[in-house]
Amino acid sequence: PFAVHGIARDITARKRAEAERQIITEIARGIISTTNLGELFDIARASFGKLLSAESCFVALHDPETDLMHFDYWVDRVDPVPAAVPATKSFTGYVLRTRRPLLLTREIERELYERGEVQRIGSDTPSWLAVPLQIQSRTIGVLGVQHYEQEGVYDERDMEFLSTVGDQLALAIERKRAEEQMRTSEMLLSESQ
Repeated sequence: PFAVHGIARDITARKRAEAERQIITEIARGIISTTNLGELFDIARASFGKLLSAESCFVALHDPETDLMHFDYWVDRVDPVPAAVPATKSFTGYVLRTRRPLLLTREIERELYERGEVQRIGSDTPSWLAVPLQIQSRTIGVLGVQHYEQEGVYDERDMEFLSTVGDQLALAIERKRAEEQMRTSEMLLSESQ
């Protein structure tokens, strides 16, 4: 029985790894094929949603000048899109500040509340996972998913996978922002001429 269980676990791990590779490839194609960040986030959510429960998903981008988090992408069946919030006391702000992924459990949630590092913003959610969007040494935002009905929906493997997706999206966001700046500069230059 042990050998059969070990083989089944190995096959499951291989299938998961293959599914992750396919999803990363789909997202890479989306990065190439779209110029619109909203479309890209839709493609990414649809892709990684095949592996992770992503009934609620968000991308919060940080504005260092105002120190606000703007929810540039928000799909949530419970809460409306939040207004820009200070990057301080939310769980999303915690991920931004610490620059580390957060797989939220009830125990971790309680510890963060007790230490005063976070306060409740939005509805209670039994499963919450978020990863920083990083470009080299800068953290530009946070990618997160949550599940409202079940505890323990996400695990360490999901956190590693979402981090890989987040790395891809961070590079795409930065590239798309640079392209927008270049288009704006070109437009201003042609207007001034």
